[in-house]
Amino acid sequence: RGRGGESVALQALDEIIANEEYTATFEKPNTAPTAFEPQSTTLLSPHMHFGSLSCRLFYWRAQDVADKYKGKASKPPTSLTGQLLFRDM
Repeated sequence: RGRGGESVALQALDEIIANEEYTATFEKPNTAPTAFEPQSTTLLSPHMHFGSLSCRLFYWRAQDVADKYKGKASKPPTSLTGQLLFRDM
């Protein structure tokens, strides 16, 4: 049985945000939803769909990582924040 709720969603978000390289360099055309290693999607869509994760919280946490990233961060519309804008805002 899958677990849900805000605490589970926030924990999952924390894990994604902790991987700064993944968050800052994510590019949609370079991912495949069927890839598991490395994980090609955040797997946060169900949490956003059922309202246990705010798309705005996700956006601003991801944007903060991209802004502080030392390397070359991806840009919208293919970036993680660009995908959030396209999908949820």
